[in-house]
Amino acid sequence: MEDDFSVEKPRIARLTGPNYRPWSVQVRRLLISQSLWNVVSLGVQQSAVELGSTGAQEAKSSGEGSDSKATEPSKDRTEVKDAKASTIIMSLCAQGALQHILLLETAKEQWEALNTLYAPLGLQQLSAKIQAFTSYKPPERNATVAVVATELSTLQYEIGTIDPTEKPSETLKISIFFGAIRALDERFAPLIL
Repeated sequence: MEDDFSVEKPRIARLTGPNYRPWSVQVRRLLISQSLWNVVSLGVQQSAVELGSTGAQEAKSSGEGSDSKATEPSKDRTEVKDAKASTIIMSLCAQGALQHILLLETAKEQWEALNTLYAPLGLQQLSAKIQAFTSYKPPERNATVAVVATELSTLQYEIGTIDPTEKPSETLKISIFFGAIRALDERFAPLIL
């Protein structure tokens, strides 16, 4: 058995629902790195043979078929690439999320179903995120300056994706960051003043 040490395996938590936003960003980047994002975002491209003579005639009459490349399937939108993308998406879903997409045929359909199901964030979640941001306290375990900065930036981003007008400013984030660092270790207090 041959080990591939050239690329570190991604450590992406399985989709459970509440973690959709960070999950979708990570999985999208993984799919892009594997040259699979086009098949997820645009779907499988069918060739003229698969479309049948009627579909090919319609493409030619509308000017789409004038170039021979227009009737050939794109190399990055094949059924094989779709199957690979679908496998990655399904493997990174917990059982609860997987049951919603298991019977869907394409990676595009799976991605859109997960997006429809888990992406909408209501006003209740917006207020919870704002509350978590403004009253941020560093975690008791594994708390480092980098962890605090990352968590605050993530909360700021999530608030901005729910409602761009509510996104906290950089100045507010810095202020909360300094307070969290002071709470993390009182030795930082003189530096923050």
